[in-house]
Amino acid sequence: MIKALSDQKTILHNLSDAADTLLLNKCIRMINTCCVSRLPMVVDAKDAGTVFRFLTAYLSILNGKWLLTGCERMQNRPIRILVEALRNIGADITYKGEEGYPPILIEGKQLDGGRINVGANVSSQYITGLLLIAPYLKNGIEIKLVGETFSKPYIDLTIGVMKQFGVIVERSNNVLSVKPQNYTVGSFDMQRDWSAAAFWYEIVAISEDSEILLEGLTLDTLQGDSVLPEIFKNLGVETIVTDSGMLLKKSGDVVSSLSYNFKDCPDLAQAVISSCAALKVSGEFVGLQSLRIKEIDRIQGLNNSIATFGFHLVEKDCKWTLEPVGQMKNLQSLNLSSFGDHRMAMSVAPFALVCDEVCLMESDSVVKSYPHFWEDLKSVGFDIKEI
Repeated sequence: MIKALSDQKTILHNLSDAADTLLLNKCIRMINTCCVSRLPMVVDAKDAGTVFRFLTAYLSILNGKWLLTGCERMQNRPIRILVEALRNIGADITYKGEEGYPPILIEGKQLDGGRINVGANVSSQYITGLLLIAPYLKNGIEIKLVGETFSKPYIDLTIGVMKQFGVIVERSNNVLSVKPQNYTVGSFDMQRDWSAAAFWYEIVAISEDSEILLEGLTLDTLQGDSVLPEIFKNLGVETIVTDSGMLLKKSGDVVSSLSYNFKDCPDLAQAVISSCAALKVSGEFVGLQSLRIKEIDRIQGLNNSIATFGFHLVEKDCKWTLEPVGQMKNLQSLNLSSFGDHRMAMSVAPFALVCDEVCLMESDSVVKSYPHFWEDLKSVGFDIKEI
């Protein structure tokens, strides 16, 4: 997004080949070659929430008419908080379906900017989208974050990356301020993805004995999901920092119950909770609200998969308790579905370590964030066959 907003001469190294990244690049290239017309140009974000939210902000300041849409699931994912924030600084956005949801018609133009209040307890991507365009608003922007801030490390990550491209975000308690300025042209090296590492931690946790080196992964990062070593220490995984990356080793020291607040790292919840169920570790968790509005309802998806081990997530007053209920399924052969969710697929795959076979439907969903996941599993000894 910064490359698109500043100068296409900016060089990005080690760019992910995940489907969401490729889709955003494709959309930006298409947008940049579009001629301004009285008819709106259709931009399809498909199933990519990140792409949809970033483009909502980007297209609001780009001269032209844009019909931003997505797949059926995308049209059930809320966008109202971001749309209202943009409208409050002058954006022209109209809902073309149900109020508060995609698709939306955007008439891009120069925006004045100004002071706005934004609910911060749903998705940090709303804040990121606003921050990314902030330097190009006529009067800059002052964003007051209202309510408890979820996924705060992603906001910190956004501010850190913007700083590397010469844009300063001033912070005072729950207020973020950006003055009119320009991104500088430069180069940027993408770091290895701690979110994807979660499923390797899960593999080591539920295996009988294993040792895996995650090359290039470093603790010198703003990625909030780098809390994985802290979490999985409770589930029997030791993390050793080496010159090559993170070495994961089975320690065997597993707690009987785990409590954790996923407010800052909701993308880790599936791997952690799946590990707990497989290890027969009960738990109490908070900060899972945003899982309801992901690619699928991930709470429902989790309950479908952890039922394998006779566990269920029970919700009460925004707290989820992992409890044993019913009987463990026959572990000889499991038939499960990812329901089209990439993290669901990757959290289910390690179950093959504790049963004879896992038959996973919609396994290609991993392309969204980790297209080489199945090849990497094969490289460490998993027997994977397409049927």
